[in-house]
Order: sequence, then C-alpha cells, then structure tokens
Amino acid sequence: FFLLTKAIFGDNINETYIIVDNSSKWQVIRMDFSQLKNILKVEHKEYQNIPFWSWNSKIEEEELVKQIVDMKSVGIGGFIMHARSGLSIEYLGEKWFSCIDACLKKAKELDMEAWIYDENGWPSGFVGGKLLENIDFRAQFLDYKVLDNFDENAFVVYKKIGNNYVLIDHNDDSTKEYYTIYLMTSPANTDILNPEVVDAFIRETHEKYYERFSQSFGNELVGFFTDEPQFNRWGGVPYSSMLEGYFEEQYGEDIYDKLGLLFVEKGE
Repeated sequence: FFLLTKAIFGDNINETYIIVDNSSKWQVIRMDFSQLKNILKVEHKEYQNIPFWSWNSKIEEEELVKQIVDMKSVGIGGFIMHARSGLSIEYLGEKWFSCIDACLKKAKELDMEAWIYDENGWPSGFVGGKLLENIDFRAQFLDYKVLDNFDENAFVVYKKIGNNYVLIDHNDDSTKEYYTIYLMTSPANTDILNPEVVDAFIRETHEKYYERFSQSFGNELVGFFTDEPQFNRWGGVPYSSMLEGYFEEQYGEDIYDKLGLLFVEKGE
C-alpha cells in the first residue's frame, strides 16, 4: 500500500489516506492518524524492513543471535546474512555454517525471514575467489590497438583492403597499419557466460547450503541475494570463449573474421 498524509492531501493535520492496491483495483481508505497508529501496532511482516546484515569481523553464534533478538525488538522483519571485508573466519567453512545454522534457528523461533547473500564480495559468481584459481573460469575482454607491425602475441590481427578488414596471421608488406586485438583476462571476475562457471558457482555455494539446511529452504530461509552478476568490469569489450561456437551455430560464420568490426566502421 501507499501512505499519503496531510502534506499532500487534506486540511486536517490528523487526516491520512491509505491507498491500497487490491487485486489491481485502487482503493482509497480515509482515516485519522490515531486509527493508523493502531493498525501499525499489529505486525505486518511483509512490510517490515529486511536489512543487509554485514558480517565483517570475528563472528560468534551467541552474538549473532543476540543481534537478531535486537532486530526483532525494533520491528525488523528479517535479515540478509552478508559476508563483507573484515570477515575473519573462513567463508563457507565449518564455523561459517555453524553461524548460519544458529541464525536460521533463531529466525524460525522468532518468525523472521532469513536471506543469504551468496558471495563474499561482489559481483556474485566467484565463490570468494575459489573459482578464480581456474584461469579458464576467469572473465575475458578485448583490447584494441593500431600498430605499425604484426604482433604474434595478439589474439587477432587485421589489415584493411578497401572498405574491408581482413584477418591476417603474419607480417604483410602491403600494409602499414595492423588493426590488432588482444584477449585480456580479468583478475577478479568469472565468465558467467560459461555454463561450467555457473554450475560450479551453484555447486560450491547454493548446494552447500542445501546439503546442510534443506529443511529451512522455503521456510525461514526465504531466498538468496545474488549481487550484480556481470561479465565485464575492466574496460575494453567483453568477450567469452562461449561466443565462438555460438556465433558459428547462429550465423554460420567464424567469429574471428568479424571481431575487428567491434572497433572499426566497415564501409559499404
């Protein structure tokens, strides 16, 4: 519902309007402020705050449970358990799961909604750095330069013939400009366009929780917060090895013949 007060409507300082979306039909209910206060004394969990709860130091089950009780006492309806910088226990280690367990039990006892932020940092998808250990799982992007010589370390190199850009694999005396693309690797992001990466992320994160807390799923554990999944943060043009097979399947062409057009304009 939406709440409008005298600041917008009404001549009486005590006049309040509640606008309710009732089955896609708007209904306006007029009442004085004392009536509204009586309504709000009753718990409406679906409208209560559910804050990010940063775990950014040494955490202990007893202290976490105490904080949950404090949140409940001031009308907070739930919490999102959120690993942050400063966390001094192993992310997804046994102590971590013991703390999660204590919080889920307290949420059930107090009829609160528990959520889990599914990463240690952001964006979601690297399991706190574990998946980055596999270089094939890291995100990629393209960098572009125009050189006066052929660079054999480049990803792809083109020369210009008329209005077209042609893929070459060696020095060519007929050109003085080499349109050069480098394949770069992100030090901190995974390639979420790669199904193997996504499967590994789910297996090492969500399924680890399910192994331990399956009875809480859909009950006091309402869901996971996935934060800003993205395929490029480091500049350049985002790229994935998954594009090669996809491009050929969709268009019947070799993507390497076309990558240069991400950086130059092709004439008629």
